[in-house]
Amino acid sequence: MKAVKALGSKIDTKKWQTVAKEVPSRSSKQCRERYINHLDPTLKFDWGAHDEASLFFLFSRYSTKWSVIATMFPRRTDHICKNRIHFLRRKIDKDFKFKFRKFSSPDMANDSDSELSALSHENNLKNEMLHKVHKMLKILAAESMSRSFHPKKAFGKLIEVTGNPKMCKRCQFFVPSAQTGKFISASGWCEACTKIPSYVAGDMLRRCLNLRYKTYGMRK
Repeated sequence: MKAVKALGSKIDTKKWQTVAKEVPSRSSKQCRERYINHLDPTLKFDWGAHDEASLFFLFSRYSTKWSVIATMFPRRTDHICKNRIHFLRRKIDKDFKFKFRKFSSPDMANDSDSELSALSHENNLKNEMLHKVHKMLKILAAESMSRSFHPKKAFGKLIEVTGNPKMCKRCQFFVPSAQTGKFISASGWCEACTKIPSYVAGDMLRRCLNLRYKTYGMRK
């Protein structure tokens, strides 16, 4: 880091070779990648719920084209986006196994541990994540009906919509409606969306909200 600061903000290939001389046993390429992906003070590593929802939506569209996905997130590199997707992948694994046991229903009784373990060994990351989220839709819909839910601070205060309908910025449904409920958060998400993990996006999110309504009815 000190060697980079000494050479100024703009560093070409030759200067990275100079930096490598100050770092024992490291090549110029290693120094460059370490700085660009981890040490650059302009980088942004924190991910909010909105960012994760957008990331998963883009991943479902562009698959592993990280350079394309990274252009949608200022101050984040393709490496940062890829690492976050892998984090979400592990999160889906953990959530699925826990919520499967907690919200298991007759419709899911045929799912076995062998099937869960097989999912984790699939080669295609995109299909694996989409498959797992698809299987979680029913239990996510059930969880979103919990009356003990308290919104995270990130969403802001829930406000009841009494006048003209407002569109949820996440699912694009209008509030109030059967799918969304009567409230909308300060950040623009409907009450139902604040209860569903941010990695569920696009058509899957709307299917989950529709399933929530068809199965459990509108929350009173």
